[in-house]
Amino acid sequence: MSQSISKTGTFVGVSTQAIAPETLRTLLDQQGGYYFLTWPHTTSGIITRLPKELSPEGRMFNAERELRWQRKGKNYELLLLSNAGGWDAFEPLEGDWQCSDRPAVLFPKTETRFSGRLRYPQGVEFQQRYFFDAQTATVHFVALTAHPAESKTEKICRLARFPMSYSSDQPISSKPYELVPFPKQSPKLEHPAGHDRYKADHLHGSLELSLTVGTTLHVSTGVIATGKDIDKSGIPLVKTMMVEQKKLVIPGSSLKGVVRSAYEAITNSTLGADTKESKKLVDEERYQCKKKDKDFKRPWLCPASQVFGAMDWQGLLQFSDATGTSSNFKVDFMPSLYQPRPKCSEYVNEKGRAAGRKFYYHAVEAINRAKYGVDAQQAGRHYQFTTALNFPNLTPAQLGTVLIVLGQDSDYPMALKVGGGKPIGMGTMTVTVASLNLMGSNFDRYRSYAAEPEQYSGEQLITQIQPWLAAAHRELIESAQLADLAEVLKYPTDREAPAGMY
Repeated sequence: MSQSISKTGTFVGVSTQAIAPETLRTLLDQQGGYYFLTWPHTTSGIITRLPKELSPEGRMFNAERELRWQRKGKNYELLLLSNAGGWDAFEPLEGDWQCSDRPAVLFPKTETRFSGRLRYPQGVEFQQRYFFDAQTATVHFVALTAHPAESKTEKICRLARFPMSYSSDQPISSKPYELVPFPKQSPKLEHPAGHDRYKADHLHGSLELSLTVGTTLHVSTGVIATGKDIDKSGIPLVKTMMVEQKKLVIPGSSLKGVVRSAYEAITNSTLGADTKESKKLVDEERYQCKKKDKDFKRPWLCPASQVFGAMDWQGLLQFSDATGTSSNFKVDFMPSLYQPRPKCSEYVNEKGRAAGRKFYYHAVEAINRAKYGVDAQQAGRHYQFTTALNFPNLTPAQLGTVLIVLGQDSDYPMALKVGGGKPIGMGTMTVTVASLNLMGSNFDRYRSYAAEPEQYSGEQLITQIQPWLAAAHRELIESAQLADLAEVLKYPTDREAPAGMY
């Protein structure tokens, strides 16, 4: 069988005729690489040498190609998947074939779904190569590839500069995010305020909020629907948002998470949640707040957890779902995004610890053009939502800090970053406090069934919140972290979203 290259680039094809076992073995020996063999009763794992007798099915793979075989009678039929051209004795399958490399996750060697113990050679990095028809974007084959393992330093540098979903000849844009460092001192822990009574020296009430979209916004339900399902019959498939009476809805939990992340960054707080991986990157003092004893006698809540909640503590803020004020939503193209790379060198300091919390810059306009992506239901620019934020038992400093995060401090004009597509400029929302409803004293509330909260709006509202903002800066805010976050989330902005890799 001839091995001369008859085509360059991506190739998917089958052998024009079945070949004898000895011919297949000669071809495999000449190619060299790694093997994964399959018998009816067992598998080989990934090995570097062929056994004396070929398996009924198997694959040989290296950095350029994968060759699969399947026994038919006494001979074998072959399938070639290659990014380095085809061979003369192979007939290409119909399609506009392209390929893309992705990381591979190997089963643990103790995996029980395979007969026998899995084996993997050392010093080799395995990846998956997706072969897809460019006309339909449908993946038809997934091949294995093998490369010499990179050192940790080489891999970090490559992943930081050249994400695998893009080719290295694309221009590199400035990164669309920044890290807000952790304060140097340990978080101060306190007891929760409690839900059993309204405290006389605390604030209780609600904020009526109006949210205005600055750049297109998509908060996904995780459901893909047909265009007809959302009255857009000309579009085949669409990623959907929550809808109520034909108006878009942002879940209150989504808003709460956005506000909490900023609140954590500008106060000396722990992580709102942690994993085994994140615990390796932060000091123990930054671990998620949890009770220290059964009787809750020891203080255990950081500033953010006191307000937003933690394990065994419900928190003091309740965010209602934000409902759109009109049914005039849009469907637009949403490009595919980079794979998150939490181990990138830019995310850690010289000690190998997390360098801070990650926040994305706002942009003048979101990117809606790319080679790959999907149509998504979106709130367009100037679309408005309304919502309410209820609070019992907040201190003036705590409420003031929430208002600063919502962009109500004129010295730090910030906007929220909500939903998906943050790296490409999506999700900018500005907040207007339409009114503040503040409950009076405990005596007034219980003296009358018809007691009404005091309501503030306009100039009266601005005057009312100034002492709370001052208390926040004095008691809770970390000034350096606030300055860093305000620089990232300042809005309006003249910053452009990155159109390529960064």
